[in-house]
Amino acid sequence: MPDLARVMLAMFELARQTGLRRQDRQHLQDVTDLAVTTLLEYLRVGDQAQVRDAAYRVERITWSETAPDGTERHHPHGAMALLRDEAVLGTLRYGLTRRQQADARTAMRQVRRFGLLPAGHTPVTYDLVPATEEDRLDFAEELPEVLEALRIDVAAHAAELRARTEQVVRVLLGERAAPTDRD
Repeated sequence: MPDLARVMLAMFELARQTGLRRQDRQHLQDVTDLAVTTLLEYLRVGDQAQVRDAAYRVERITWSETAPDGTERHHPHGAMALLRDEAVLGTLRYGLTRRQQADARTAMRQVRRFGLLPAGHTPVTYDLVPATEEDRLDFAEELPEVLEALRIDVAAHAAELRARTEQVVRVLLGERAAPTDRD
């Protein structure tokens, strides 16, 4: 029969490891949001590229919400999103401060289905899904190729984008990024 102290230690270790994995997943999601938001600041709806086996594209997306009268409808303004195949990696909503963007991204994590923002009164088909952890890991690995494939024109902002991209890559690789002026 196992020693009660060993069982307790094993349970504590399991709880600690589970907590670390959750923190790692949360960290990966936060860093992916940072990378996607940075990219979307330089991209336009309709930009697209093929990287390895994945199709990356920028679209206007929407999600279901409850109207004041209690009916369900698509969000009328939606957001600009970077898609990896049919997975929504992240969004950018114009007209919001950085803090509001962060709050909006946190709220978007609760959304489980997305659709392309329709023109007029066309019905929405909710066939887009939130990115999985695997999608985020693949995106992290493909990030340099994504930058090149999307041909982001950053002549005027090259230094800033390079610094932010290096920061994201360092964080994705588990290194601690040096604080920037914006932190």
